[in-house]
This record gives sequence, C-alpha cells and structure tokens, in this order.
Amino acid sequence: MHPSIRAHRILKRLAGYRNWTGEEVPPNHKGKLGDLIGSYSPETGDGSEAIWIFSEGLCWIAEGVVAQVAYKDIESVELGDEKNSRNLRLRLNSGEQHLLSVPGGTGPFHDSLEILRFLDRVLADLGRADPA
Repeated sequence: MHPSIRAHRILKRLAGYRNWTGEEVPPNHKGKLGDLIGSYSPETGDGSEAIWIFSEGLCWIAEGVVAQVAYKDIESVELGDEKNSRNLRLRLNSGEQHLLSVPGGTGPFHDSLEILRFLDRVLADLGRADPA
C-alpha cells in the first residue's frame, strides 16, 4: 500500500497532521524523498518540531539541522520510553540511529504511538517489517 494511503488512514486523526496543500515546503529539502504527502506539527508547538511525510521517507529538524531518512533505510522503529514516550528511535540499516521527537497528544494518548503505527505499516508494506 502506498504511504499516502497509510497517512490518510492513520495520521489524519492527529490534530497536528495536515495533508499537503502545496503551500508549505520543508526547509532545505533535498528532493530525495519523493512527493510530499503531508506534515505533522503538534498544536502546542511553534512549527520548529514539524515532521514532513513523503512518499519515500521522512524529513524533520533536529537541533537546527534538517534530518532526512528514507523508509527503505529504516531497520526498526522503537518507542524511546515505552508507551509514555514522546520520542521514536529510528534504527537504520547502516547502524545509525535517529531520535524523532513527537511531542503532541493529549492525556495518555501520545501522537508518537500513531506515528509509530504509520511507520510500522509502511515498513511492512516494503517487506522490511521489524515491529517494535
């Protein structure tokens, strides 16, 4: 299944998720991740914690640096601190790790769980599933 369908089915429920309208563009995007599908930015944030969802991967800003990860390069995705985590740890095939901050959500419902579910489904669709 295409990541755009997964995003529509899973991420549309998040208050901070927006389908791409053609207006916002990730800063310094290098164009290696395919078509822009949408973006996630927690309602309480100032936009500096935005995650852009592409057909071929994710792009976000971490400590002032633009990070990009292709889905095909992700070996596994894990919650940083069990179900209470607002971070996801992306382990790449190269052994490299990235921490993806997902601070949104209300009460016990953390948006990180839905982003994790989205990534697990996309990896399964690629035949690279290693569910957390």
